[in-house]
Amino acid sequence: AFRDRPQDGWRAVCSQLLSPHCRLAYERFGNRIRITVPVLITNDQSPPSTRISGGARALPIIAWNALLSLIGLLLIAVTGEIYYRVKLPFVAISKPKTFVKDVGYLYKPHAEVRSTNLSEFWTISRANSLGFLDREPLSPQRTAESCHIAMIGDSFVAASQVPIEAKFHVRLEHEARRKLPNLDVTTSAFGWDATGPVNQLPFYEHYVQRLKPDLLVLAIVHNDFENSSPFLYDQHYPSRQLALTMVHAVRSGTGSIRLRPPRHKAFAEFVEPAESWIHSWVLSKSFLGQVFYRHMIDRMTGIQSISSRDNSGKCICCSKTSSDRKFSEDHDFQIHFLKNDLHGPCKDAFDFLGFALDRFQQMAQRDGASLVVLATDTLRDYPRSEEAADQGYHILARKLTEARGIPFIDLYDYVVRQGGRAEDGRFALDRHWNIQGHQWAAEALLEYLERNQAVCDTYSADAGTP
Repeated sequence: AFRDRPQDGWRAVCSQLLSPHCRLAYERFGNRIRITVPVLITNDQSPPSTRISGGARALPIIAWNALLSLIGLLLIAVTGEIYYRVKLPFVAISKPKTFVKDVGYLYKPHAEVRSTNLSEFWTISRANSLGFLDREPLSPQRTAESCHIAMIGDSFVAASQVPIEAKFHVRLEHEARRKLPNLDVTTSAFGWDATGPVNQLPFYEHYVQRLKPDLLVLAIVHNDFENSSPFLYDQHYPSRQLALTMVHAVRSGTGSIRLRPPRHKAFAEFVEPAESWIHSWVLSKSFLGQVFYRHMIDRMTGIQSISSRDNSGKCICCSKTSSDRKFSEDHDFQIHFLKNDLHGPCKDAFDFLGFALDRFQQMAQRDGASLVVLATDTLRDYPRSEEAADQGYHILARKLTEARGIPFIDLYDYVVRQGGRAEDGRFALDRHWNIQGHQWAAEALLEYLERNQAVCDTYSADAGTP
């Protein structure tokens, strides 16, 4: 417009392109405000200044705009809150805990436990009288009359992601009744999140031993190696000090390994104050707030790399003569486990896990039980690493069990033999077993039981079976 009618200057632009805005501004403010627009500079014109001057009128306009923005945000928040309340069964995770002397933290007896990842599962379970997510424990008399199988492990055994009736130890009972009617199989499960075999030793001493199981199944997952070392554990959970809340192994000055009891108030000191404040004052009543909080935590967890350096920048798991002793790039200590290149804390974790297996084996033999390791599929395919494509945690797990003559049930191998994929047995976002994963684990154990019915000799002799 200016090019066609240069004699009219910037007024032509305003009249043709911005006339509605110009008229509106003139009608509202009259001569108190002058609106100009930038145009090309010609020989006979100078660029007008672009400014809005309204004196005392500017502050009310800003205030009204801020108020309208706040009202808009409030409407969006209310809409989101209504949407999530209609769509989602619940959003708040509830895991009431209590401290048990010499054991650590477990669920409060008979407490309602709610678990969700806001996408794939919403599970409400109830802890039994012992504080585990399982049915009420059987009496020693009942377990003595049956072929009793006790499961010990971490979150894969606790399995808060699925209903109790769908867990692999319960499915094993049902499958055994169908395929091995000569064996009266009963099961129980003792699992707690973020624990390894070292931390789980009290489970047997305080709860399993009295049941006199015929078979003890120890579930091993990939993070059991780092969980066996309190140093690496704290590297993984730097703000929680979770290693202090459970039994853990330490190496003495002479090189021997011993156990340290759990601290009573460690969990409350490092976790509960911050989380209870956030949930009580910000998130406890809001579905939208819980969703936002969970997504932020998941994102922060996903991008947080596990530190593999000490304060001086040295690799904590490299040998003293390694060229990787100092480095500038990211260097996850998991690589050392995947490569079977163990030094420092990584070597301690390997030795501590072996120490726990020795203790479980000794206790099982003392009580007349057979011990078997259920190697979860995570030992094979998680985490994946281009630097160690042909290695994995299962190499280390096999090395530990074979040295002690402990049978090794490879769940990954079982799933592949059935024509399945391990990832189909896990929640995509959670990585724990879904119902299919628990079914595969039950079938793998049943396959072992079919081939080794001698583990139930006590009951089989009474029943007249071989």
